[in-house]
Amino acid sequence: PPEVPASHTHDNVSFDTEWSSNINEATTISASQNIVLTNNVNIDGDLTISGSGTVVNLCLNDKLLYLYSGNHITVGAGATLNIYDCGTVGKLNGSYNDVYDGLIETSGIVNIYGGTIQNGKDYGRTIFVNTGGTLTVSGGTVKKDSSSAGGSAVYCYGGIVNITGGTVNGGQYDHGLFLHGGTANITGGTVTSGVNDSKYYAVINQDGVLNIGRTAQISNTGKSEAIYIQPQANTAETHITGGS
Repeated sequence: PPEVPASHTHDNVSFDTEWSSNINEATTISASQNIVLTNNVNIDGDLTISGSGTVVNLCLNDKLLYLYSGNHITVGAGATLNIYDCGTVGKLNGSYNDVYDGLIETSGIVNIYGGTIQNGKDYGRTIFVNTGGTLTVSGGTVKKDSSSAGGSAVYCYGGIVNITGGTVNGGQYDHGLFLHGGTANITGGTVTSGVNDSKYYAVINQDGVLNIGRTAQISNTGKSEAIYIQPQANTAETHITGGS
């Protein structure tokens, strides 16, 4: 197929800020930008998106955005990060390990429209949705890819998770979605894992509100359950009206 021009328009967004070189320091974006990768870019420092009304549209453009180990992206309250990929192999990868954090941590809004977002750290989360934060996955893949158990692709800690399309994948060792407070609405797409450990599932509801319906697909290709409701969590609610 023909190569997509570096600066281009899709999804009603004109991507006109080109990232082509590595970033070797902590960076804060506090004004709206439409960013497109023109080369693979490494970030050696935390990336923070802050400010009420700040919207960052990021097109991976079939390239790799890599955060060195220990660095991550924070989306502050009132800010928005939208991730697209006009190709098929664009990735946002990293290796981040923190109990209450993730490769992307949001108290604002994160929308995944395309690309693959992947955390390879053994004990960590790929996207951590904090209280007040919202994650919507309508395309692309959010994946945990580690060599031992101890994390999840999406961890909701009092926020809101909407999965309407795309894939949330816990890999061979971790949860797909861990709901620790807040609300998860799964109405499409796929939430999956391949876990053989009896303590890890495609979806676990510890003490949140879990709604599954429409065309949602929940599966575990390993030996453990696809959905697990923690029995001692008296505040957990689960409503299944459709899906498979």
